[in-house]
Amino acid sequence: MSAEQIVRDFLSDYETYGVDEVDPYMADNLIFRQPGLPDGGKEDFKGVGRVIKMALPDWKWNVQSIATNGNQVTVLMHWTGTHTGTFLLSRMIAGMPDMPASGKKVSAPDKFVFGITGDKISLVEIHEVANGGLSAMLAQLGIALPQ
Repeated sequence: MSAEQIVRDFLSDYETYGVDEVDPYMADNLIFRQPGLPDGGKEDFKGVGRVIKMALPDWKWNVQSIATNGNQVTVLMHWTGTHTGTFLLSRMIAGMPDMPASGKKVSAPDKFVFGITGDKISLVEIHEVANGGLSAMLAQLGIALPQ
């Protein structure tokens, strides 16, 4: 299976079934990188995924483009969701309060880079995008990130 197909299948299954059902796609030693936070591993990635899906149960990736360079796959997306569940921000960012459901719709562009080793995702790296990512989602919900 190609690196691109692994990522496509991962994104589709993640969106459909949730982060706990995509374990077979991920290497045990997966590295998870996101702006402003220390590197994490597979369980950190899954923890963030659980928090997002709980807060935004209708989360959609809305992939705009996929580019492959060897075993690196770059995905540009414009995700969407409706904040109908509790957003457990305290599990993602120290000092942040949890937020009860607001019913607000959120959307933002984002860029993920996936590294593939063998037939597993070994790297998930979120890149900052203008007016995008977690900071854009929080702004749409009326929450400012700590400085």
